[in-house]
Amino acid sequence: MDEQEKSITGKKYFGVFSYFTSLALITLVVWASVGKWILAVIPYIIFGAFFLSLFTGMMILFTTKKVSVAAIRNVMGSNFKAFAVTLLFFALVYIVFFA
Repeated sequence: MDEQEKSITGKKYFGVFSYFTSLALITLVVWASVGKWILAVIPYIIFGAFFLSLFTGMMILFTTKKVSVAAIRNVMGSNFKAFAVTLLFFALVYIVFFA
């Protein structure tokens, strides 16, 4: 087992976990500060979670000095997959309930 597989960002679903953790964190902060859901804020929450998750993953890579092409591809790829699934989910919710 090499060093990349031992690190936290070498895990297969690190980006997905990081993305949904960021999504939950931003959602809770917005919900607590606004007090109710505002539909106009949802895209900002989704994009904010995506970029916060990418930033977190990259900072972990840079601070642990385990930067490699495979590690960056893992972080970005899994974050983007989770982001795409979230967009697909909200698109389906919009089509079913609002169209």
